[in-house]
Amino acid sequence: LGPERVAKVILENGMTALVREDRAVPLVSVRAAAMGGLLAETEQTNGVTHLAAELLVRGTSQYSAEQISELMDSSASGLAGVGGKNSLGMRGDFLAENFTRGMDIFSACLFDSQFEQEEIERERKVQLEDITSRQDNMSAVAFMQFANEMWAKHPYRMTALGTHESVTKLSREDILSAVHSQLNPEGMVISVVGAVDVSSTVNLLKSTFGSHKGESNAPRFVMPDEEIFQTKTRTIRSKRQREQAHFVMGFPGLSMKDSRRWAMDILCSVMSGQGGRLFLQLRDKQSLCYSVSAFSQEGLAPGYFGVYMGTAQSKLEEAETGIRSELDKLVQNGITSEELERAQRYLSGSHEVSLQRASSRCSAMALSEAYGLGYDSYSKFTEKIMAVTTQDVHALAKDIIQYDKSVISVVEAEESSESS
Repeated sequence: LGPERVAKVILENGMTALVREDRAVPLVSVRAAAMGGLLAETEQTNGVTHLAAELLVRGTSQYSAEQISELMDSSASGLAGVGGKNSLGMRGDFLAENFTRGMDIFSACLFDSQFEQEEIERERKVQLEDITSRQDNMSAVAFMQFANEMWAKHPYRMTALGTHESVTKLSREDILSAVHSQLNPEGMVISVVGAVDVSSTVNLLKSTFGSHKGESNAPRFVMPDEEIFQTKTRTIRSKRQREQAHFVMGFPGLSMKDSRRWAMDILCSVMSGQGGRLFLQLRDKQSLCYSVSAFSQEGLAPGYFGVYMGTAQSKLEEAETGIRSELDKLVQNGITSEELERAQRYLSGSHEVSLQRASSRCSAMALSEAYGLGYDSYSKFTEKIMAVTTQDVHALAKDIIQYDKSVISVVEAEESSESS
């Protein structure tokens, strides 16, 4: 066994298998992951990963969608496709006694989904309804505007759900192409964590998954080119018939492979939360907003660091000035040792709590290995966080918070002249 008592085996078809025994509860979690997701999409195919993920469990040549659903319900199990900004895959959670049967269904969905037109249309309708509902979520609109302005060409400018136009036009061939290019065994990782015997589980994975071959003529997923960010401030505004205003200011950020990501976690923690600078200064002391937070998003490609605020239309300008003031203080003075220690305690504690479930460790292992970080990277989180210094955070703040690279997205009330 390797680090974290995990057995790592490369199957005959190139698939990486990870197995960890954990008998705390009689459950088994399984995750399959491969790089791709939103990163593999274009404007024309935007939303295909989300649609494909939903369809993975909607019927195989051996099991109909109804049979899969009934088998999962009757055995207290769960099975679903998972698509995100950086990956496509599946997750399964089974009672230990149903694990072997569950893996048979898991494998069938992963490699033998039929993507029947009737199921495609059913899931397409749901996705289009979700896209419509999203337009009523003003904070979501603010973030969509922000991403679309931050990137000119990179897939991160798009949303996982896609647009009405793109999702309406997606064909069965588009879905098959996305699945075959991403879910190729050679680039896929499957992890199993739970009440299992490691040796027999490795053998089960070899027999169940090892013989599957990828589509020989399917193009492989290729990382899109990174984008050179513009050096000018850009602001995008839209109006809605709402009383509140939603504000996002962000800057080009880090990738998940950047060694400064731990300092970024500290920075966001110091600025966010009910004990964070933004909340204390802008909400508690000045009552300028009802919601405010700092956030970062790291992907396989560089993401962003930013601040979000929900406020009254009449307070928008003053609140924006307040945010700039807090960011300026951060750039000029950094953080205190007390803030660092508090953030370190909070982040390390939250991380440990999040990994108490075998399903969380299973997901972390699969994704980290698929992303090239190493399956045990999650176990090094506390060590990395505790090694961050106030100087690290200050240097990062000065490097990231540059207004000539900033993007501001505002969704404000239509009657702004009367509200102010």
